[in-house]
Amino acid sequence: MKLSQWTVRRRLIVSYLLMFMLLMVVAVTGFYGLRVSNQALHHVVDVNVRKMALLEDMSDAVHVVSRVMRTVALLDDVAARTDQERKIPETREKYNKAFESLKAMPLDNAGTQFVKEIAHQATVTRPLNDRFLALELAGDKAAAASVLMKEAIPANTQWQDMIHHFITLQRGKNLADEHQAELAYQESILIMAGITASALVLVIVISVAITRSLLKQLGGEPAYAVQVAGIIASGDLSKPVIVEAGDNSSLLFAMSEMRQALSVMVAELRSSAGELAHSSDEIASGNVDLSQRTEEQASSLEETAAALEQLTEAVRLNAENAWKANQLASESTALAGTSNDMVAALIRNMDAIGESSGKIVEIISLIDGIAFQTNLLALNAAVEAARAGEQGRGFAVVASEVRTLAQRSASAAKEIKDLIADSELKVKKGTGLVKETEASISSMVSSVRKVGEVIAEIDHASAEQRTGIEHIQAAIANIDQVTQKNSTLVEEAAAASESMRRLSHQLEDMAARFMLAEGLSIRPAAAIAGKGRTGRQPPLKPLLS
Repeated sequence: MKLSQWTVRRRLIVSYLLMFMLLMVVAVTGFYGLRVSNQALHHVVDVNVRKMALLEDMSDAVHVVSRVMRTVALLDDVAARTDQERKIPETREKYNKAFESLKAMPLDNAGTQFVKEIAHQATVTRPLNDRFLALELAGDKAAAASVLMKEAIPANTQWQDMIHHFITLQRGKNLADEHQAELAYQESILIMAGITASALVLVIVISVAITRSLLKQLGGEPAYAVQVAGIIASGDLSKPVIVEAGDNSSLLFAMSEMRQALSVMVAELRSSAGELAHSSDEIASGNVDLSQRTEEQASSLEETAAALEQLTEAVRLNAENAWKANQLASESTALAGTSNDMVAALIRNMDAIGESSGKIVEIISLIDGIAFQTNLLALNAAVEAARAGEQGRGFAVVASEVRTLAQRSASAAKEIKDLIADSELKVKKGTGLVKETEASISSMVSSVRKVGEVIAEIDHASAEQRTGIEHIQAAIANIDQVTQKNSTLVEEAAAASESMRRLSHQLEDMAARFMLAEGLSIRPAAAIAGKGRTGRQPPLKPLLS
């Protein structure tokens, strides 16, 4: 896409973004250079110098221990020697702290090797120092002096030399790091200077390109465009806009087309104002008729609403009665069900009585058989008593009595059996009647349930009917409200049409204020959005978006 096709906002945003990006590149480059220099200086100050300080503390501690041992070797006073010996633990504590801090710092291979050698030398030298102090404490000064001069002093000297060698190494690294920091600083200065110069050149190029594209899009100086806009705003459409030859896309060209289109529009407006006033009069007359018809419709809706209110009350009473009938049908169904359960229980009891009667008949049959056997036995006993003569007379009397009792038992059992048979027959007849009653009650329960279902359906239908009528009533109420609002709107429309008629005359007066070029002919409204003088101008696009 060409630069001339960009909007002003896009051009400005892109130019500002480019300048911002260049500024960010300069800032990031400077920040990076400062960061590198700062890291180098930080390494010199916080690492190298700190290592040298710790090594100096360690060297001083070794030197103090050596000096204390020489002093102890020269002193004869026990109190003075004890005072000197107290310095050794304190000095060793300081040495240990410095050594631990040194080990915790970042070390290269050479530094790590030095730390190991110093630690090894410490493990060799400290036992010699302790041996010397032990001999001094025992009072063997000759042996102590021998250990001091031949073993302890050389070991301490070697220990201190190792520390000094490490210090020399750190000084060399410190000088190298300082030189590296200086080189990084100079390199950052050169890079920032080059990038800044490139950014300035690019900013100048962008500014010139944006300025040229804006002037080309404006078509001239902004002051002349402001003057033309002021003339058009004052209503003077008779003066042409000066546009350079071949310019068909600038702001001034668009303003020239706008002036011509406004001229045609104002001419059309003058001719349309009278027609608008006539139409406004007709609209006002129609609004009066509409207002009358709206009032008649509102009256009819009020009568319909009153009739629906009465119908709603009747449906409500019908629904209440149906609900009460449904309740009574439910109660009848419950009572019929209870009666049916009681009849079923009665049938079960009568069946039990029949079963008991059958068992009693069986028992009586057994008793009748026993009486018959007893009668036979009594008869046999009487025959045997007769054979016995006088000796069996008493037994014959007893056998006669037993036979009499057996006959009476058989007669009673027969009577009971006949009575039970008659009762069993009556129970069977009663059971049949009860079963018929149960069937009738079951049929009645089914009928009552069906009646309850029908009444429930009537109740449900009445409720739905009442709900539907209430919805209709609400809809009519809404229609009534809408009609009232329509009536109000019709009145407002009448007032608005009167205001529109008045404004149309004012519009005609306002259109007359514009100054048009002589001989301007009124074209159709479609010509307002035409192609312009050259016949090649596309629809206008926004210049500032």
